[in-house]
Amino acid sequence: MVVVGAGLSGLTAAYHLQRDGWNAVVLESEPVLGGRVRTLRAQGYVLDLGATAVGAGYEAYLELARELGVEMVPSPPWLGIVRDGKVYQLRVDRLVRSGMSTRLLSAAGKLRIARLAFDVAVAKVRGRLDYSDLSKAAPIDDETAHSYAMRALSAELGEYVVAPLTRTMVIVDPERTSKVELFSGIANALGGGWQSPAGGAASIVEAVAQQLDVRLSHHAQRVTETPAGVLVAYTEPDGRHTEMLADACVIACPLPAAVAICPGRRDVLAPLHSALPYTKTICVAVGTTRQPDCPAFMVLLPPSESREIALFFQDHRKDPARAPAGHGQFSLYFELAAAEALFETSDEAVIQIAVGTLMRLWPELRDSVEFTHVHRWAQALPHTQVGTFQRIAEFNAALDPTDRIQFAADYMSETGQNTAVVVGNRAATNLRHLYAPAVAARRRDPG
Repeated sequence: MVVVGAGLSGLTAAYHLQRDGWNAVVLESEPVLGGRVRTLRAQGYVLDLGATAVGAGYEAYLELARELGVEMVPSPPWLGIVRDGKVYQLRVDRLVRSGMSTRLLSAAGKLRIARLAFDVAVAKVRGRLDYSDLSKAAPIDDETAHSYAMRALSAELGEYVVAPLTRTMVIVDPERTSKVELFSGIANALGGGWQSPAGGAASIVEAVAQQLDVRLSHHAQRVTETPAGVLVAYTEPDGRHTEMLADACVIACPLPAAVAICPGRRDVLAPLHSALPYTKTICVAVGTTRQPDCPAFMVLLPPSESREIALFFQDHRKDPARAPAGHGQFSLYFELAAAEALFETSDEAVIQIAVGTLMRLWPELRDSVEFTHVHRWAQALPHTQVGTFQRIAEFNAALDPTDRIQFAADYMSETGQNTAVVVGNRAATNLRHLYAPAVAARRRDPG
């Protein structure tokens, strides 16, 4: 068994297949594990550069963490939304009560938000917001999040609720993404408690990988089905070209790579590939010698407050162990348009924007910055626009659960760590059903 891609979805698939008796080999083109689950540990700081906190609804992820013995650290139940330069705090575990009492919104805005809650509830009851399979959302994928806000809500809610939440879910302004992302985020991510793995987001991929044969800097070149099995051609770190014949293969790499290496599945992959580009983003980590007096572990910024920064985490609130005692640790993410414009600029330029954003909110942090780090994501997230979920539905419907080549990746539903675990489980389950007799025989007769 070969798995192409050592992100969370690929590692999950390999983990379950190996437990079922497969000899699983994971090929990863990068020199590091995890895909977009990336943690840097430096100078006493623990920096999540990609995927970060985990919502209460991430059941598959949390089950895997429990199974692996990965400790999850609860975050404080506060998020912040910025308006007029002030951070307004909302309790994520008491959103209705907190939303009614906050001064973030006018009285008229609070009344109008009931429409948003109603529309999300209707979509959820009708099965349109299944986090593990958002292809079911295709029937409501008919307008952008911004268009929905202007039509059904108000300009105020568009700016201070819809835009911040959409920017948080996909790091894209609401004019450029489907309202499905907004609805799904409200239904599946908000509410309840948030958690993060002790030691950083990468702790879970490291725990899985310890039990697997993971080969880093191994570039898959071609995956083809033959009468004898699935032939995987790849390049080793020293440049040697190698082939491996496997019973089956799980493709768990980004969509552009999947199209390039799977010529026999391009008729299924190509339509989705043409409709689903990837975004860029920049993550700037900032360490300070002081902390602001704000309990929110996550702070959301509408476009009127920052055209560049979509959101940031106070990692020292998310988990006090992420920074030296008394120090602040922040991870700031650039919105797509800003990331595209600034992607080739210097680290100093993007650091200046990130630090400037923090200083506008909390002037008391001036002269306290002691650490910065910049990470650029050339392929950050699949960019779900209006109509994309119809293409996702068509892609999922075209997949054969009995195929020896299975797919497990972020373009099969809404992007997220929970989805990664779900699609990895699904690929493993499909192969388990297909090959159960052969695996059972192998267990009886290892020779």
